[in-house]
Amino acid sequence: MKARMFLIAVLGLVAGACADRATGPQGPGPPQQISIAGVKVTLEANLTRDFMPITPPDGRPLLATLGVRGVNGAPLPSGLVMTSAAITFGGETWQSTPEIIPISDPTLLLGQSRDGPKWGPGVTADVVVTLELGGRQVQLGAPQQPIKRTD
Repeated sequence: MKARMFLIAVLGLVAGACADRATGPQGPGPPQQISIAGVKVTLEANLTRDFMPITPPDGRPLLATLGVRGVNGAPLPSGLVMTSAAITFGGETWQSTPEIIPISDPTLLLGQSRDGPKWGPGVTADVVVTLELGGRQVQLGAPQQPIKRTD
């Protein structure tokens, strides 16, 4: 009971600390759209497992391609970085630091995390990325993302 009360208190403190950092729809988990430096952004997540003939019989580990995109084609604020990603399936969470993929699209910040767990395919996972701009951190979520199979 004490552990549960402690967890509730910690979650309340974390939520309160982040309250002035992002705006957007609130629900269970991080918002799916936030406004950062006046630009509304969303998270696009593509989760895949490779089962091509040259892979091991149980397939390759999870690959997460994560895109933070400006809504309605708005360019992202200069200096925006993706510092971490968390993908949750069942009671397990895979934490990673996405490798940023250089692209010329000013409306998209693209990152990729490799060698995740061997969840799925055919299941869904919740994705959360942490973004940083000017020393301030915010979280952006994409719930119930399918883990797809490539053959």
